[in-house]
Amino acid sequence: MFSEECVRAALNDLVQYHEFEIRVIQYSEEHFGNFVIELVKRDSFKVRFIRDRGQTWCELGCGSDWMQLEDVLEVVGASFEYNQNEDYCQNIKLISSTIYHEFKLLDKALDVNNRADTITKAGQIKQKRVEELLTEFK
Repeated sequence: MFSEECVRAALNDLVQYHEFEIRVIQYSEEHFGNFVIELVKRDSFKVRFIRDRGQTWCELGCGSDWMQLEDVLEVVGASFEYNQNEDYCQNIKLISSTIYHEFKLLDKALDVNNRADTITKAGQIKQKRVEELLTEFK
């Protein structure tokens, strides 16, 4: 069962210490418990948590561009792994803790001077992942 209280607690470090604002918490019971949670921070990147088909993941956004958190972390030389099928609230806490600890690297990679390069590199990582998946199914 979805708990907004649990979500807010899991996001507390980003809200309290990095001044993110929770803009959207949209939960849909009739769509199998899918949700979208979006956080914004003035003059910084956006964070979006998504749950679809029982999997939870996180994207970072700049303007209209959204990238998987793992791809951006790889661009900046940090690693991060988690099980997308674990409890959503535990995943949100783990992911938000990672963003909290890697905030300076992420903020620099997504600032106005570095954004285009980061988007390009994250796109290349995504393309490589897609190609690997397609190879698996051949």
